[in-house]
Amino acid sequence: MKQTNQVIEMSFMGHDIVIPKGTKITNQTASGIDENYNFISDLSWIPTIEFGGKQVQNFSLIHDATYRGISIPKEKVETV
Repeated sequence: MKQTNQVIEMSFMGHDIVIPKGTKITNQTASGIDENYNFISDLSWIPTIEFGGKQVQNFSLIHDATYRGISIPKEKVETV
């Protein structure tokens, strides 16, 4: 299994995000498995946002992460 080897702070599709250390990584692309790409596969860390006075899922970020993919440099990935 591959995972992030450190906390990663970055900007993604207009969102400032913090990806926890140990977040699962996949090499799955639209064309199949490609070891040259590392995408976040576990999105459970995405925080909720306040909307209309309520805490709701950040569907915009979840959508972008699912369909665009959050790419992680190989230097920040480890195999466990």
